Amino acid sequence: MAGNANVSVIVATYNRAHLITRALDSVARQTEPPGEIVVVDDASQDDTATVVERWAADSSIPVQLVVSPRNRGLGASRNTAMQAARGSLFAPLDSDDEYLPHALATLAPMLDRHAQAVVAFADGLVTFADGRPPHRHLARRLAPGAGTTALGRDGDFRLDSPQEHFLTTSFIPTCSVVFRRSAAEAAGWMPELRYGEDWLFWLRLTELGEFVCRFEDVSIIHRQGDNLTDEGNALFNARQITVSLASIRRGEHIALTEAQSARLDRAIAEQAAAHRYFASRDGLATYWRELRSLAPETGLNPTTSLLAHPRDLARALASSFRRSGG
Repeated sequence: MAGNANVSVIVATYNRAHLITRALDSVARQTEPPGEIVVVDDASQDDTATVVERWAADSSIPVQLVVSPRNRGLGASRNTAMQAARGSLFAPLDSDDEYLPHALATLAPMLDRHAQAVVAFADGLVTFADGRPPHRHLARRLAPGAGTTALGRDGDFRLDSPQEHFLTTSFIPTCSVVFRRSAAEAAGWMPELRYGEDWLFWLRLTELGEFVCRFEDVSIIHRQGDNLTDEGNALFNARQITVSLASIRRGEHIALTEAQSARLDRAIAEQAAAHRYFASRDGLATYWRELRSLAPETGLNPTTSLLAHPRDLARALASSFRRSGG
């Protein structure tokens, strides 16, 4: 079968029996199909694995299905998929998103054209189930000539100073990227986290090579209301971002300059404020628990934090009062 035989599409999934066929169909529609698809079912409680098996039975693309005995999260599932894969290039696809037909034909050749690059990425169109207008994911954070340098006239750009871009956040659409297996191995695979694992992974890869990109859509990112990034997970996400920033500040992912350390100190302080806000909305018990749980990560004394931010404390008290029916 013609296509990108050296590309392995990796799909980590959990309780997506109703959506994963859409993702797999988008792989099958590729103008240059991959050599294989590796699906890791992260101990789903629905029939996701059965749906994948049925789809694989009729697929011309080889499919590996790994069913985890327990739920471990995205980072661990993607690592399992990468370690089981045979390709030299990895293309992660979330099981609730989908590729546009030219995705792999666009992304994989970028790494052939640029030998120093370890990651190739492009944009994705974000759509919403509630009818909100769609928007382009990458275009909100990056633009040609603003943090990027054109590489000839074929539409490829190099990301300038990728470490500075990814020091405190990530903007790469995970379903719009291809990266080298050799780089993933050298980076020690992805951090086995449930949120932010891709961000920290990109940061690790900045020490191994260049990042190249194109400003065109190669995927559709679906927001249907139960994504990890949705509002209902705001407190969880705020906590994980704080933990991730603290791990970067400790030098667990890259060697830091003094300027980067100072920037991270500011980012941690800003994120701690966001975390306090989301925790305070859930009442005093949650607020106190969150302050205590993050003390080892941030070095912030929970009692000092409690007294130093009276507005957050007042919000937590008011929330507890409302919840008690007062």
